[in-house]
Amino acid sequence: MKEPIGAKILKLRMRQGLTQVQLAKGICDRSHISMIEAGKCTPSILLLEKIAARLQLALPDLLQEVTPPSREASFSFDLLIEHIAALIHDCQYYDGSVLIRKHLRHPDIVESPSKMAVLFRYAGILEALKEQYERAEAHLRKAHEYAEECRDQQILAEVNISLGALKNLIGKYEKSEAIYKKLLSSIPKELPLSTHTKIYYGLGRALYGQGKFHQVVRILITRLDQLLKNNSMFMYGEISALIAACYEKMNIYDQAIPYYEKAVAYHTFTGNVEKASLSHHLISNCYLAMDCQEKDATFSKIAVESPQFDHQDLFHSSQYF
Repeated sequence: MKEPIGAKILKLRMRQGLTQVQLAKGICDRSHISMIEAGKCTPSILLLEKIAARLQLALPDLLQEVTPPSREASFSFDLLIEHIAALIHDCQYYDGSVLIRKHLRHPDIVESPSKMAVLFRYAGILEALKEQYERAEAHLRKAHEYAEECRDQQILAEVNISLGALKNLIGKYEKSEAIYKKLLSSIPKELPLSTHTKIYYGLGRALYGQGKFHQVVRILITRLDQLLKNNSMFMYGEISALIAACYEKMNIYDQAIPYYEKAVAYHTFTGNVEKASLSHHLISNCYLAMDCQEKDATFSKIAVESPQFDHQDLFHSSQYF
């Protein structure tokens, strides 16, 4: 007897004693599995392949005796974007690009300039993360055209933020600065705090790249205060690290250390061990520069024995796009 794909996945998952969290781990969000099993959306073939592998099945076996999806349940743009974002978070950039290509001609997307803008923006972000910068810019320019057509201020702001981030990534700091300053002069105040934060952070990156450290500190300390007033920790670690790096570049080490410590606390709390460790190393470097080896031998020992790191490794974040 044929059954919906969601019901079959539910049955197989229960038979193997897996929770939704266990089935979704490294594949998609648990909520996505829940939606699939409830018949509220139909997964892409790419996702089905991964689910089948987790269930220790070949894809044809999973699809055997399955009823075709209804038109209503076959597509959810929000879930598609959620899936793409999850792939970016898990550094599965090529899978993300494949998923976008499979949906770019979907009628529900083609007929909507706003959806095309969002999808091309994600396509650009993925190409940038794969270091395919010319492709990234081409996709983001296309996203900009669609964003202007739909006249959605949030989407237009996000596309411009991504363009500015790309310019910073390839070292075109003056062009990036111009993009972010234009955004600050035109962006509606009612857009989310996270959007404004991305703009200020991007501007800070552009100014840092030009050696304008005093300006970065002035701008971003105010932004940190704004985040705390609004009980938000969005990009708190990245902003703190950028402020610290500016103080370090200006040889003001006693001011750099507290901001690196903020970055350590934030990245430890969010589970980003790599960035927390890198911040620790940079704190060590500051103590060494201040001739504080006797004050904190542990930090000194780590700094002496460890390789040097590029500050850009600490600043980089997919949230930045």
